[in-house]
Amino acid sequence: MKKTGCPPSSLELKDECLTPGQIKGMFIKEAKRTWSNGETIVPQVSVDVSLEDCKKYLALVRDADTRPRAIGDTLIRTPRETTLRVCHNLQGIGKKGFRQLLRHETLHMGYPKHDKDFRRIAHRKGIPVSLNDLRGGKVELRGKRKEDRFYSHIGYFNSFEEAEDHARRNKKGFPYKWEIRH
Repeated sequence: MKKTGCPPSSLELKDECLTPGQIKGMFIKEAKRTWSNGETIVPQVSVDVSLEDCKKYLALVRDADTRPRAIGDTLIRTPRETTLRVCHNLQGIGKKGFRQLLRHETLHMGYPKHDKDFRRIAHRKGIPVSLNDLRGGKVELRGKRKEDRFYSHIGYFNSFEEAEDHARRNKKGFPYKWEIRH
């Protein structure tokens, strides 16, 4: 249900509504903040915003036409075009939380996956690694033996680093493969 006076094509957050134009402006501003060379490189990126009902993903997804690349907090190569797919299921989140999610997506301009480099930069800059992280949730450590087809739950931890430490300290008898999930 939209708040009174909100345009029909807007995203309803907990405390206000945002139009695609406002979301695009916020994304560009956050990208300039995220990257040390953002003032010069971000204006070269064409940003499109699409509001949709999401089934495959939870909140916000960024599509790109090239493989982005960064070293530290400097963009080396960036996509020419970016599409933000913003889900209507973000209604419970406030503008500050939404801004943090946008900042997370701007980090993908240089780091496409949630790998160690992405997490390191995200933690250093105070950017959430996931919606769960933004909400203060725990991360799950899972593992599987060579003969297993599926991963099994090992435990919940406060951070990726804590889960990784646990896996490294307990290598003997630990599953063949392990993963950390948001």
